[in-house]
Amino acid sequence: MNGRDLADNAPEVMFSLVLNSAVSTGLTSGQFARTRSAAFPYVVAAPAE
Repeated sequence: MNGRDLADNAPEVMFSLVLNSAVSTGLTSGQFARTRSAAFPYVVAAPAE
């Protein structure tokens, strides 16, 4: 659709564009896989305590 996946690190891309050099935030797409859903609204509800 727009070329980005839900797991893409958009801030890292924007920082790299603005600073004109590679910037790593240290975040990976697998770190928060359990907080995403494949269906809209794409966010998983917080677990009850």
